[in-house]
Amino acid sequence: MLRLLQNSIDKRAGLLESNTNAVRLVDGSGDGLPGLILETYADRWLVSTTGDSLIPTVREWLRDQEISCYWKRLDQHQKESPSHLAGPEAS
Repeated sequence: MLRLLQNSIDKRAGLLESNTNAVRLVDGSGDGLPGLILETYADRWLVSTTGDSLIPTVREWLRDQEISCYWKRLDQHQKESPSHLAGPEAS
């Protein structure tokens, strides 16, 4: 799973050098990671999942990246703010 995650990010690394600061780095099923979306917004990562939590190995991997990272559950019926997961908190 972590290999798929890193491969997805590596595949889109060139997009980070363009004139945008918002990129979808992992696109769930399209990248072999159903239920997991990872986007970057202005040097912060947002992880969205369809499940109630992140898999512990993914959570630890994200913490090891030393990037400001937030998590939220994708639920059309219950909107919640993302919770801080790792790195410096946005101010």
